[in-house]
Amino acid sequence: MISGRHTVACICRHVVADLDNSLAIGVGSSVLLAGAYYPCRCCTQSIARDITRHAHLLQLLQRYLNSPLNGIPGPWWARLSAIPLFYKSAVCRQQAQTIEDLHKQYGPIVRIAPGEVAVSSQASFKAVHKIGSGFTKSVWYGFIGPTEKNHGPAGMFQELDPHRHAQTRKMFSRGFSTANLRVEWEDMVRSKVVKAVKGIAAEADRANGLADVRRWWTLMASDVVSEVAFGEALGGLDTQEVQLSSDSCTI
Repeated sequence: MISGRHTVACICRHVVADLDNSLAIGVGSSVLLAGAYYPCRCCTQSIARDITRHAHLLQLLQRYLNSPLNGIPGPWWARLSAIPLFYKSAVCRQQAQTIEDLHKQYGPIVRIAPGEVAVSSQASFKAVHKIGSGFTKSVWYGFIGPTEKNHGPAGMFQELDPHRHAQTRKMFSRGFSTANLRVEWEDMVRSKVVKAVKGIAAEADRANGLADVRRWWTLMASDVVSEVAFGEALGGLDTQEVQLSSDSCTI
């Protein structure tokens, strides 16, 4: 306790106040003046950082213990953060392989992040993706493609609003109807499928019956979509050049 004229400082040695015949009590790294709590600026910033850090930890703990998705099987890190999945997806470019491995370990329904669940069964896939299912796209789709702040997405794939998506889909429905696709594109698609199957067979012959089927289907899909959209295929089936992932990334 101090009285008279004094210069008061925090433990960090920053001056808090000049006291003139006042009463002050030192409290930790701060000073109590006339019933008020006066930390210095750097201590205030430190306290704010501590509060933020602890609030984040409490949020993680609450998510880990009380999430309604806790009953769904999955790796322990999926309860806490989406960072491991983001790392495998964006850095290692192994999202499909990672989720496939998780399905092998945990089953057809697996939790892959605090708010994300992956399904692999045909029944679950239909339930999620059928029109009017009630499952809507996440905000993740808003970051795909040329979008601007406070403006709607550029295409159907990025559209999050089911009503606007239905309106846009209606405009394209005639061109992508089953009858039109058969007339306009079936021969092209069949030729790409035949080329992909031949590539799979040739690779299997060279590798004792083993072939990367996912890679060939990706090449085929890229060529089909690019030819429908732009009038010319990217040529992946011919060059066989695609980089899907890096084998050096592990969690």
